[in-house]
Amino acid sequence: MNAKKYAQAQALQLRDHEIYRLHVVEKERVSDLMKKFGLSKSGLEKVLHLFEERNPKEAALMKQQKKDVTAEDTQELLR
Repeated sequence: MNAKKYAQAQALQLRDHEIYRLHVVEKERVSDLMKKFGLSKSGLEKVLHLFEERNPKEAALMKQQKKDVTAEDTQELLR
């Protein structure tokens, strides 16, 4: 994968992580996230579903601990 495609993939992963965190931890509404990220409802729901599917441990940690999840917790879990 060339550098540009890799950078784009990384940016999308970071975006998806932030969307999931805002929805699950911060309890932001789907409609607010749609406006903030410029996604349709189906697009946003797909992002949420795929994040859970691709990152089950991280998603479970976010759901359990709510606002107490830190970046260090996530890194430790993924080791």
